[in-house]
Formats: sequence, C-alpha cells, structure tokens
Amino acid sequence: MLDALAPIQAAVWLFFAALALWFGGRTERLATGVLLLGWLVTLSAYVDVDQLSRAAVSPIILVCDSLQLMVFVVLAYRSGRAWMTWASAFFAIVVLVQIVSMLDVRILNVGYVAVQTAASFGIMACLVFGAFRSRYLWQREGLGAVEG
Repeated sequence: MLDALAPIQAAVWLFFAALALWFGGRTERLATGVLLLGWLVTLSAYVDVDQLSRAAVSPIILVCDSLQLMVFVVLAYRSGRAWMTWASAFFAIVVLVQIVSMLDVRILNVGYVAVQTAASFGIMACLVFGAFRSRYLWQREGLGAVEG
C-alpha cells in the first residue's frame, strides 16, 4: 500500500520544496536545500524491505539525518523563527524514530515508514509556511529582497 503511494508522496514533497525555494527567504531556501541534498543521499542508501518485517535503519541515513537536524537547529537558533523551531522538532522525531528502530526489534517497517513520512511532511509544511510568511512580510514592508 505505501509503496504504491511513494511516487505521489514524492511529487507532493517536491512541489512543497519548490514552493519553499521559490517564495522563501534565505533561511527557508537553505533549509530546503539541505533537505533536498539529504533526500538524494537517502535515496542512494535506501534498501527495499518487506513492510511487515523489522524496521532496518541504514547507518548512512541516520548520520545524514542527524547532520540535517544539526543544521536545522542552528538555523532555528540564528533565525529566531518559530516555524524553523517546529521544523527542527519534526526533524528530531525523524532521528529519534531511527534510533528507537535500531534499539527496539519490535518496530515494524510499516510503522517506521508512516512516522517518517508524517514527520517529513511536517517539516516541509513548516518550511512552506515560513516561505509564504517571509514573502508576505517582504511584500507588506516593500523590501528590495527577501531576507533570511
């Protein structure tokens, strides 16, 4: 079931990424670029497994997502924007689920994928919200460029 939805989920996710890149300020564009880069690394390390088997977490994906989380936390701290803090919290859920899946053998792959998908859309929703908020503030204040 989830495998059949993967292309649709990817298309929606990439559409959200395009919105964040197009309308966002420097912070949203940088965060979206980090997400896209991490997505490429994740795709190269992805291994297809049975949905009802034990969740198998790749150490490469865990390291990549941990590095992305660090970037998000730094961006949230430096920008002082609430949506970056929320995006960092969603990213922390992604990393935490990976760590728990490595430690607990009872977590099935279908649950792992469901939580990862929900959290990744939460991250992207925060970035798109931030992008539109930045664009709105830019237009309202009449600035010459969208600042981060």
